[in-house]
Order: sequence, then C-alpha cells, then structure tokens
Amino acid sequence: MLLVPSVLSLLLASHSALAAQYLDPTDTKSLKNATAQALQNLFSYYVPSSSGVFNENTTPWHQSGMIWGQYMDYLKWSGDAQFHSRVAGALSNMSYTDEQDFLHSKYATLQETLEGKWNDDILWPAQAVIAGAEVFGADSIQYGAAGGKWITLAQRTFDEAYQQWDSGCGGGIYWSRNRHGSSANYKSTITNLEFAQQGARIYLQTKNQTALTLAEQTMDWVLTGSGLVVQEQGQLFDGLNVGACGTITRDEWSYNYGELIGAMAWLHKATGNSSYLSLAAPYVTRAIAIYGPNGVIAELCEADNSCGRDQYGFKAILTRNLVYYYRETSDSSMKQSIQKIIDSTLNAMVTKSCDSSWNCGGNWTVNTAPAQNVISQTVSSALFVSALGIHSTATGSGLLTNIDQAGLNGTAVAKNTTNAGLGAVSQLEGARSTLTLALLLVVGILAVVF
Repeated sequence: MLLVPSVLSLLLASHSALAAQYLDPTDTKSLKNATAQALQNLFSYYVPSSSGVFNENTTPWHQSGMIWGQYMDYLKWSGDAQFHSRVAGALSNMSYTDEQDFLHSKYATLQETLEGKWNDDILWPAQAVIAGAEVFGADSIQYGAAGGKWITLAQRTFDEAYQQWDSGCGGGIYWSRNRHGSSANYKSTITNLEFAQQGARIYLQTKNQTALTLAEQTMDWVLTGSGLVVQEQGQLFDGLNVGACGTITRDEWSYNYGELIGAMAWLHKATGNSSYLSLAAPYVTRAIAIYGPNGVIAELCEADNSCGRDQYGFKAILTRNLVYYYRETSDSSMKQSIQKIIDSTLNAMVTKSCDSSWNCGGNWTVNTAPAQNVISQTVSSALFVSALGIHSTATGSGLLTNIDQAGLNGTAVAKNTTNAGLGAVSQLEGARSTLTLALLLVVGILAVVF
C-alpha cells in the first residue's frame, strides 16, 4: 500500500512561510549545528519505551535500527555525544537489555514468524551497535545492557544471520527466518550486503578471522556466484529464489547500492585489498547516475509519489554509505563525484524544503514546505550527517575516527535514564502484534507529506 499525502497536512504545510535557507557545507561549525538540530528534531518523534523503537504504526522496527545508525555516524564524524545515552538506551531495549539479542532468545520462534524480524531487519541495528564498539572500543560496555559489551551484541547478531546461510543457488543468506512463509526461499541482496559489511567491521575490532572470511565469502557470492550483478555496468539487482536460481528479481534499489558501496569500503579497510574499491567504483557511478541524474538524490518513485513505505527511507542508506566510500578511497575523481552529489543535494534540500529550525521535507527535487514527520526528518537528517562526514575532519578523515574520550564530557555513559527510555521489558514484548499496522496499511489510513 502506498503512502499518500493527507489533505490536512498539505493545507497546514502551505501556510508555513518558507524563506529559503542557506548553509555552506564547508563551514563545518554551522553544518554541525544544523545537523545536531535536525537530529534533535528527529528525536522529538521518539517516545522512550521498553521497545527502543519509534512508533511502529508509522516507522517499521528495522527503520528504527537504521535511524540509530545515523546517530552513531554523527557521533563518529563530529565527536559530539549529546545523543549517545538515548541512542544506546534504545538499542539496549531493542535487544532486550541483558539478553543482548535482537531476536529475543526467549521468544525467537515467535519473533521470526509472527512479528517478522528478518535477517536484514536485525542487521540494521547491529550496524549501529558495531559503531559503538568502533567509538568506545571492543571491550567497552554497552549502556543499559547489564554489563554486556557492544561487540557481544554485534557478534551475536552476525552469528544469528549466518545461521540462515546455505548452499542453495551457490550460497547466500535468506531474507526471511521463516522457512515456511511465502518468502521462505528468497535470498535478498540487501541481507547479504549488510552481513558482509558487519563482518568486516567486526574483524576490525576483534581480529576475528572467521568473521572476515564469512564477510568476504558473502561478498564474493553476491559479485560472482549469484547472478545478482552486472559488474561492467555496475548493475545490482534485488534477489533470487532458491529453486529458481537463474530467475533474478531485477528491481534496483538505492539502499542496495549504498550498502554494497559501504561494504566494499569496510572490506578494503579490513583487508587492504584495493580490488574492493575498484570493484565498487562502477556501482558508485551508476548509483549517482540513477538516483541523482540532475545533481539531486531522489528515489525514482518520488516523481509520481508511488513509493512504498520503506522506499522513502532508502536514500538515507545510500548517502551514508557513499560517505564510507569517500572516507576510505584515495581516488580523487571518485571523492570529487561523491562530494559533488552530496553537496548539490544538500543545497537543494536546504533551499527548497527546510525552515530555520532545520525541519525539512524529504523530496528535494521540487520546492516543498518542511514536512514534520519521522520519515522526512530521517532522510533529511541523514543527508546532514552525510555532508558532515564529507567535510568534517574533527575526529579524523577515515572510517575509524579518533574521538577524544575525555572530551565527551561524561556523555559517553548514559546519565539521562528518563530520556534513554530504559525500563523492564515485559514478556509480552516478545509477541507484539503487527495486526494494527497491517490494518492501517490495508485501509490506507497512514498518510505522510514527503
């Protein structure tokens, strides 16, 4: 079901006076301030709870994981930990505090079948978690996890995803964890790319050779064993069904491109093998050509408002992962191409859709009023974070930043437990029903101005 603009929201937006804003991305102080304000705006839609996620009637569980990841990117690029206690608390709640398990081990079967936490779903928040280990150290304690370490949760999720690997179609991890559902045989590209990135990042923190080997094996399957890519053109397709291996689902999604580009950057960081960067280059070029042909990144479905709910958030993954590649490559031409598309997209967003408090719309190809909702603020704040990753060298210029722990002013450990949303996790949390959300989608009640 598609999300359509609500008439009331459009009328309200039309009465919002929108003076064109200006932001010079090379003025990193102003850029950092704008980014922090945009992220604060996004946090205003989060109600702290024992689930650790945004309202699932409007924001799918996995998308909360994506959102917490961009907050961790902000911490890495800026050194500013003002959001960290709340984000760490939310991630702890998503993983059931002392269990440190996004699948909630006590109710794993129910989670995998009824609630629908699939392999790609659990790997999104795991990327935020491995970022915690990158910032604070592999042996650092994850706030709210009853003494558990960041790396423990990151590794556990990686291991759980690998449980779903088999030799069907030459390898690869299944999308769904339910081997009896309608998507039981589907191996999605995004799941395998997330897994490859996670493995490379785990290796960098632990020197766990098995994690790196599995990451490389998975990327090799995507690139050479699956039929999911056309390397010379940089084409990347969505997935395939075991049992019909030669029949490829040929949809192209911006977040697949982003995740591949980012995974290649992290694999290069982990191995020093320059072929990862050179192999990724055609995908960088094609992603920019498809999703930013006029210098402004947009989903193809935005032109006719035909995006499905999840699609609205895909470009946030693309922009963030372009930055990973930018920070890892030494190819000046590739760096210039990435900076150019990020800067021109930022300029379009700022001038066409933002107010002075950095509430921004999510479609940046047309003049639009700020749209005050979760998804618009998610993609707009992700673009701010991405621009900061391009221009700020406050914590270094590479993927693994150097943050002065003493300079975090105590915010590295969460002291604001009210805002962190920590609390006892009821056993009923393991069986939260998605029926209400499904009904809302069926009758088309959900509406958003993008």
